[in-house]
Amino acid sequence: MTTIENTELKVIQYKRSGYTVSVPENWKVELIDEQRTAFIGPKVGKLQMGFYITLVPKEGKTYLDAAQRIKAKQELEPHYKLLEENNISNQSKALMRRACWYHEGTDMMLFVREIFTEHQDQVYILSCSIPNNDDLSFLDAATVEMMGSFMFLKE
Repeated sequence: MTTIENTELKVIQYKRSGYTVSVPENWKVELIDEQRTAFIGPKVGKLQMGFYITLVPKEGKTYLDAAQRIKAKQELEPHYKLLEENNISNQSKALMRRACWYHEGTDMMLFVREIFTEHQDQVYILSCSIPNNDDLSFLDAATVEMMGSFMFLKE
């Protein structure tokens, strides 16, 4: 079990396409396609909290190229603000980014945490979107736990 801000969460280990990650057992898993998996969490206002893992073939590009490409798209969002961006490389190359912007359809600020990394011939993008709410710090801590549990499977 995982404890986040004095709340115990039961987690399950999820394996797919060369990786494993721990997610709360009450989150719904959706295989969007061969490259994308969505973990759908609690409803927050008009939106659902979501954690996504996306695989992109490297094709001569790196995780940093993917991070820059996605940032360029996000910067087009109304009231985009980069909150934090850090190289978090240890055993793997990785970049973590936190940003927020205004989501017009729901009239809410949306907070996004992303990790970009690579392994062999794939770039892995871990992303979580959290609508602004009173439980933002709790939900962000849950995101950090999930992202921190992500590991590449040994071959």
